[in-house]
Amino acid sequence: MARVVQGIGHFAEVSLRVSKANTPGYGRVQFLCTGKGFVGQGYLEEVSPEGYEDWKTGAEAGVLFALKCSNWTADVYVDAISGLSSDTNEWTVAEAAAKAVWNALETNLDSQVLARLEHLVDRSWCEEGLRLDDLESLLLGQIG
Repeated sequence: MARVVQGIGHFAEVSLRVSKANTPGYGRVQFLCTGKGFVGQGYLEEVSPEGYEDWKTGAEAGVLFALKCSNWTADVYVDAISGLSSDTNEWTVAEAAAKAVWNALETNLDSQVLARLEHLVDRSWCEEGLRLDDLESLLLGQIG
């Protein structure tokens, strides 16, 4: 996902695989990222096995939300998360991960849910107090 809102860049890429799960709930998320992390200012950062916990948390939140919206039970293997420290936060990664899951499942998402998600990502850069653990409530309009 990439866009500029009021002069603020938003960018994240998530590469993942989805496999139908036989476990209860919405499945599990495994991180198989092998990137080198921060190389230098202006270079694309690829999440390494260690660190980047905020981006990984964003990816997991986005994946689980997307599975719940799609009513799927699946195991998701996150192969790569990429971004720029200047344009990427946990919310941009959550949006990119959710969209990657919906794309993999070939799910048609309610346009209002998608617009609300994008709006929350935009707010995340300017508004403190938005927490990823509130993602579902925020998207359903129960908070804020």
